[in-house]
Amino acid sequence: MFICFKPKFVVLAEDCSEASYKKLVIALAKENNIPVWKIDKGEILGDWIGISKYLNKAKKVKSRKCSSLAVIDFAIDIGEGEKKMIEDKVKAL
Repeated sequence: MFICFKPKFVVLAEDCSEASYKKLVIALAKENNIPVWKIDKGEILGDWIGISKYLNKAKKVKSRKCSSLAVIDFAIDIGEGEKKMIEDKVKAL
């Protein structure tokens, strides 16, 4: 059985080197009425999703880039204030 969830929004890194990939992500999001939140660097996105390597919470050992992600739902441990801030940002897109 195939279950499909519609993302709340998509985050796209502007520094993605593949122009055709960026166009595809934007076109698919537009076709499905999904807001696209653009950020400057893929390294920031990599940090957000936890793929960068850290020695401890304060010392990053290696940055890893991520070009895009689709947010289906918020994490359980996210606070209501954080959720509201993100939702307000997405509404403004």
